[in-house]
Amino acid sequence: MKKELYLNSYYKLNLQKYNELKIGLNIGFRRAENNVGDLKKIKEYLILFFEADTESAIERITNERKLADEIENGVYLLERDKQTIGMARFFGQSNAFNTDIKRQSYCKEAV
Repeated sequence: MKKELYLNSYYKLNLQKYNELKIGLNIGFRRAENNVGDLKKIKEYLILFFEADTESAIERITNERKLADEIENGVYLLERDKQTIGMARFFGQSNAFNTDIKRQSYCKEAV
């Protein structure tokens, strides 16, 4: 079977199904704020995701002015037992479906 890959993926969170999950873990997500603690977490995930290994690359992807704009547009932190374990950015809404959101996610294992 031949499958096609698409660069743009659209997701719609079904809150009813999400709330019915019986995972047994205290998992949730919250919108990031433009403060020192959240900026530090966001920078860590961006460096891991883009595998930035030079000072100039790290500086480019962790620019605080750019991150402030992204936070304003929607950056969410995934948390388990009050520990941040992932991040998602929401870029905007589809013209066809107001509830569909184009998403890019970053996750790492909780330590």
